[in-house]
Amino acid sequence: MVDGEQHRPNRPFWDCTACGEQWPCSTAREYLVADTDTRTGLTLACWDYFDRYVNDMGPGPLGEAFQRFIGWTRSVCR
Repeated sequence: MVDGEQHRPNRPFWDCTACGEQWPCSTAREYLVADTDTRTGLTLACWDYFDRYVNDMGPGPLGEAFQRFIGWTRSVCR
């Protein structure tokens, strides 16, 4: 298991509390993969974060945010 628990989102800005990168940073992504049993579970968890992000940030262009929160899960092999 990746020790990434300190890599959490700093809401409402959605940068990483540990490294300052956009959340989910690479360490947070590793932790999310390790902490989820299936790719479907990972995607659902990331949809939940995406929904929270949209609620915090408001309406606007979401293509980049979609890739940031959900799109990367497609490349995860299980």
